[in-house]
Amino acid sequence: MNLFKIIFFIITSLFINVIFASNLDCLRDKNKQYVNLKQSWLKESKSIFLSVMPEQRNLIELMTKEQLSRIQRRFIAVEFFLSEKNIKENNYKNWIDTKLPVPTWIILSKDQRELLGKRNKKYYEINEKTKKLTKKFSSQDKAPLKELYSIKVRDNKKWLDSISRFNAQTKIINAINCH
Repeated sequence: MNLFKIIFFIITSLFINVIFASNLDCLRDKNKQYVNLKQSWLKESKSIFLSVMPEQRNLIELMTKEQLSRIQRRFIAVEFFLSEKNIKENNYKNWIDTKLPVPTWIILSKDQRELLGKRNKKYYEINEKTKKLTKKFSSQDKAPLKELYSIKVRDNKKWLDSISRFNAQTKIINAINCH
């Protein structure tokens, strides 16, 4: 992963959003930037985890798949909520709050996820996939992973730098004013 490409993309996207984008396009773009950032950071995290605890490869791979699926599920939900039809009809207005930081725009309960799955086939499919991966990941013994994380990862310079970059880039994305 090239950090400079990510920073260039974010800065370029900020400029484009501020000057040219409509409110709705701006919100969609802001969400897409966050999703791309989160996916890149998760892949970087996976690489760091594997470098310090390769013996946990299977569990780390499963954890990554589960988290990527959650990211995709959230992306599909936000895109659905930000569709012109739903905005015009004022549907789901209490399900999304774009004035909050991007990571907290939506927090859906299990019932809301099920209802959304009935209204959107794409969301239904990713929600089912996520549930299966979560169930599989939850059934694993994560004690060794947690122990190794606290010993080998938590204070690792690469890990701390990665978290710091992710948080800084998230602040940049959150600073985009689409309203």
